[in-house]
Amino acid sequence: MKALIIYDDIACAANTAAILHQVAHDPDVAIKWEIRPWRLKMLKSQPTAKQVLGDATDAHLIIFAVRSTPKLPLWVMNWLEQWAGIRYTPDAAVAIIGDATRNATPAQATVELSQFARRHDLSFICNHRAGTDDPPAFPYPRVPGGEPPLFPPTAPFPKHESNDTRDLNI
Repeated sequence: MKALIIYDDIACAANTAAILHQVAHDPDVAIKWEIRPWRLKMLKSQPTAKQVLGDATDAHLIIFAVRSTPKLPLWVMNWLEQWAGIRYTPDAAVAIIGDATRNATPAQATVELSQFARRHDLSFICNHRAGTDDPPAFPYPRVPGGEPPLFPPTAPFPKHESNDTRDLNI
């Protein structure tokens, strides 16, 4: 299955990728994720937005891993509308994941993405908790025995030419 992680913060993206990998290794789940990360700001420029759109046509899941984007900009919503019109996967889903360390998922962005999902008959995944004292939707995975988090992952994302991976150190 293919997942696009559209992120505004590399740590939030790495956490999201680690969660997808953790789910894939669950013995009761038979999923192999192809994870493709894209910086949120790349959707603003027409040439790179088209690249991301091409990458997203066969995605099963598009995740917005955002820490500092309280509201999705109009150019993101326009990109999502384009994707909805050309997607190959009829049972695709969209998700929004905030900062897993302390902040709740951005409320306005969650509402916007939820409304978009309803309009296009998509599944929607989000952190349903609103308070900053609540546990995160996706806590950092821990090794048995409660040792410290396993971050940063050694290679959270596959390398591919069409992506901006300069800050991923891969």
